[in-house]
Amino acid sequence: MRRALPILVRLSRWRVKERQKELAAQQAIYDALLQEDESLRQSLARECDILRQKPEVGVTFGAYLQAGQSRRRALARALREAEEAVEKSRTILLEAFAEQKRYEIAQDKKQAEERQEEQRRATADLDEIGAQRHRRRRHGQGTI
Repeated sequence: MRRALPILVRLSRWRVKERQKELAAQQAIYDALLQEDESLRQSLARECDILRQKPEVGVTFGAYLQAGQSRRRALARALREAEEAVEKSRTILLEAFAEQKRYEIAQDKKQAEERQEEQRRATADLDEIGAQRHRRRRHGQGTI
């Protein structure tokens, strides 16, 4: 277990980094869809302005408006799906981070126990040296 914890900590850190990359990719998709939706909305608004200025363009505007609205509905669905994917990725990242923290805490605890054990051994060694010194002095004084 002594060697396993550092390996598990490294592995869990790698998993967190991978989950962060996945979340960033999902967020980039969501942001691109938002940008596309905003661009389409602005395009439809510009076309409406052109229609007000040039009513003769109205012949084809109906089809253009229907296609634009259909595209916005599709984008709205894609945005909902992308948002769900972002939330799922965020949840997975949080779980990976919690796992990493558990391993790090276990490793810290194990290291603290090892330090305490080493200190206990060092204290026991020093106590033994002191006791031997005391016996020698006492034994040496009793024979003189």
